[in-house]
Amino acid sequence: MKLIREVRRGKSQDFWLIEGFRATFEAIGRGLRPAAILADPDRISEEILGLLARQDPERLSLASGALLDEVADQDSPRGLIALFPRSRRERPALPPTAGLHLYADRIQDPRNLGALIRVGMAFGARSIFVSEGSCSANHPRVVRSSAGLAICAPLYESQKIVSVLGHLEPLSPLVAALDADGARPLHQMDFPPTVLLLIGTEGQGLDEDLLKVSTATLSISMAAGVESLNLATAAAVACYEFSRQRGL
Repeated sequence: MKLIREVRRGKSQDFWLIEGFRATFEAIGRGLRPAAILADPDRISEEILGLLARQDPERLSLASGALLDEVADQDSPRGLIALFPRSRRERPALPPTAGLHLYADRIQDPRNLGALIRVGMAFGARSIFVSEGSCSANHPRVVRSSAGLAICAPLYESQKIVSVLGHLEPLSPLVAALDADGARPLHQMDFPPTVLLLIGTEGQGLDEDLLKVSTATLSISMAAGVESLNLATAAAVACYEFSRQRGL
């Protein structure tokens, strides 16, 4: 329980914290071995408890619903919390791979980061770089908003744009900044094989230094009276357009 609280408060980044049996079984199915599973027998069926016990009996403990509710992040607690060890990826593998790469700039809302990770995975992003000043990717709301995909995404945190550009330089990527005032409408952009898509928060937008290193600023055409889209929604539109053009 102490460790769960530490992960919840961002004091430990060494574990994924997952709620609910479906997400827990998905993580196990991806090859992760739980460090601990706490389950409320009054909320979890005997069948599910039996499956969990057969998976890893030494890691399963029964806990009261009241105890789990103290640390649950769900509005409607699901009676099961699991901790999985997390190996942080600090540097992407060399050589870099052609395709779509995302750079998330100072995203502090875990739900937005989780949704962005889900979008990246849906459209086959080769890398998802997260800048310094962003929330931690192991935040439970990131995991939930990503539909559990955060635990297997090609995700790299605390990344400086200079390092990312150096990594991708052999591929001569288009560095495209999504910006409400972008000079070129998204649908008019002819995407090359490799793109680094820069995505900022709705309120602050992209850092000025990022706009300076971009080779194209892209805007999404919208109906009159609508100023902007949620960052994950805007990213989804841009990622879809890249995938459509490249026939992915």
